Amino acid sequence: MLKHHNLRRLCTARDKLRTEDASITAIASAIGMSRFHFIRLFKSVFGETPHQYRVRYRMEAARRQLVESHQNVTDICMAVGYVSPGSFSAHFSRRFGVSPAALRERATRDGNDPTPHCITLLNAAWTTESQFSRSETDPD
Repeated sequence: MLKHHNLRRLCTARDKLRTEDASITAIASAIGMSRFHFIRLFKSVFGETPHQYRVRYRMEAARRQLVESHQNVTDICMAVGYVSPGSFSAHFSRRFGVSPAALRERATRDGNDPTPHCITLLNAAWTTESQFSRSETDPD
């Protein structure tokens, strides 16, 4: 049976996996566990190894950013913890079956444009000049 303090330490470690680029060994040491024990407990609680969790978390974050933002692929690659755009693209393609650029293109084509809806409405309204222009007879 997993003790409460071990569960708390595992949750702390999971947070570190999301926010820090420390090694699995360093994270295990920081929460007072051996690398082996940490990996074993982590997998028993979360269903995947710490490395698998980190990679999945980073890939999901990248996928979200590709669909929801206008950031370029290299910036997203760096933001999620990869140093090589080529390595990032290869991992991304393996996980999702499509390259980062192709995912963005598909999302934009299918109506998942990262431009907020309110901006889209304003742009549409501004193209209809009469809605926002004042006539010469309107009082100030």
